[in-house]
Amino acid sequence: MALIFVLSSTPKLPQVQAFFDVNTLAHIVFFAILCGLGERAFFFQDWNMWLRSNSFKAAFVLTCVYGIMDEIHQRYVPGRLSDINDVIADSFGALLVLVWLRLRFGGFRRTYKEPQEAR
Repeated sequence: MALIFVLSSTPKLPQVQAFFDVNTLAHIVFFAILCGLGERAFFFQDWNMWLRSNSFKAAFVLTCVYGIMDEIHQRYVPGRLSDINDVIADSFGALLVLVWLRLRFGGFRRTYKEPQEAR
């Protein structure tokens, strides 16, 4: 999140010429990484079982909300523009990594079981 914030605070990023839109690809990649890390953090924590069992949904919502906040932030940075297409690319990156995680782990991840108390 800090890296995305710093990059979106930069007034003018260098433009790279390619046969595809590098800005859109960067949004997809950075927000896919953010969503993947968020899902991992939510799934492997033990203090909130709702977050653990809904890690995919929580990571997706967190990533989408942060993408919207990032575009609102960019609106106030000189030389940067706020664009709904960037929010769509952010959401697509989040969705892409979540689909990949579902396919990678063969469907749903293992369910959480309460630890057995020592007797």
